[in-house]
Amino acid sequence: MRCNAIFTKISFFWFVFGLAIFSSASFFAHTAYALQGEVTIYAFVPEKTATTTFSFGSGGDFTFTAVDNTQINFTLPTDFYSENLELKIFQYDQATFESQKPPPSGKSFVGKAYDFNFFTTTGGSVSTLSSAPTLVMHYLDSDVSGLNESTIAPYRRGTNDSSWSLISGSTVNTAANTITFATSTFSSFGIFGAPACSDGVDNDGDGKTDYSADPGCSSTSDNNETDPAPAPTPTPSSGGGGGGGGGSGFHVVIVKGPVCTEEWTCTEWSACEDGTQSRICTDSNACGTEENRPEEERACETGSGCTESWICEDWSECSGETQSRNCIDISGCGTFEDQPELSRSCGAGEGQPQLPITGLIAGGISQYAPYIAGIIILAAIITALILRKKGSRKRTKK
Repeated sequence: MRCNAIFTKISFFWFVFGLAIFSSASFFAHTAYALQGEVTIYAFVPEKTATTTFSFGSGGDFTFTAVDNTQINFTLPTDFYSENLELKIFQYDQATFESQKPPPSGKSFVGKAYDFNFFTTTGGSVSTLSSAPTLVMHYLDSDVSGLNESTIAPYRRGTNDSSWSLISGSTVNTAANTITFATSTFSSFGIFGAPACSDGVDNDGDGKTDYSADPGCSSTSDNNETDPAPAPTPTPSSGGGGGGGGGSGFHVVIVKGPVCTEEWTCTEWSACEDGTQSRICTDSNACGTEENRPEEERACETGSGCTESWICEDWSECSGETQSRNCIDISGCGTFEDQPELSRSCGAGEGQPQLPITGLIAGGISQYAPYIAGIIILAAIITALILRKKGSRKRTKK
């Protein structure tokens, strides 16, 4: 009874001492006693307690559950040490830990960082055990966001070490979110991983690794090495005409710098012809483009300085009490301000006295041929009478 009381007091003492000293961190304490061939482990977790007993000769395992419900499982081999030990575990946030012990170059923390420390019952520190326990550490999906999960691995850093050391032989179960490894040396532990573009692995199998060698990487923090989709293959030209050959070509346009600026100069507008004016424009820089080419044809503008000069055909015969004719502007001005009338009522103008000659001038010779013949005959009669009268006077005087 006296031994049990002493044992209970010692256990209670370590529990109170641990809570008082390490109240600012997540803290776990386990004491292993080799008594009568058995190892009893007392687990002290904030707001939780657990006790595990197993045969010292065959070893055993126990599990810690952290505040975020992640777990660390220990499997102790037989005769892992020569005396009773106490194990203390501290859990740290990444920001707290990396300020003093930053991660390896190109790596990032996965989940929490830990201190695993063994002590003898007299308080002496034990950094190396006789046989290596096996540890299984759990992590959350959110802990590996932005990282290549297949690259995560455990690292150890001793109290006097200046950098982290990789623990070889670990295995990762990405489905269960666990990493398993064995170690006989205890100190600070962390799990680290890297994005695909800085993990030293050719993840997409294109023979190129990481940023900036792999075209699929935009930076060292990019977690995808997949190359961008290739540009579309140019469409072969249809290639009309011409036989022979055997291959189809591609239409390629090559633009050589610097960019050419068009400089157009134009001749004066021509005289109107059929209501249209034209001119010729030339690019003095010979760019070969026509984006800014001025217009070279336009409708004739009124008041452009062209003087109309109209000629007309004869009036047609009356048709439905209307006569018509065609008139043409020989100047081709394209304007119609002085255009003569093209139709009129039959007999228009007959009420006004008009000599046949006026009609001749206005309407043409062919229309007034009878008048011309009559005038000629009348002139011949008058001439004959005058000559006859002169001949009679001469005979009378004799």
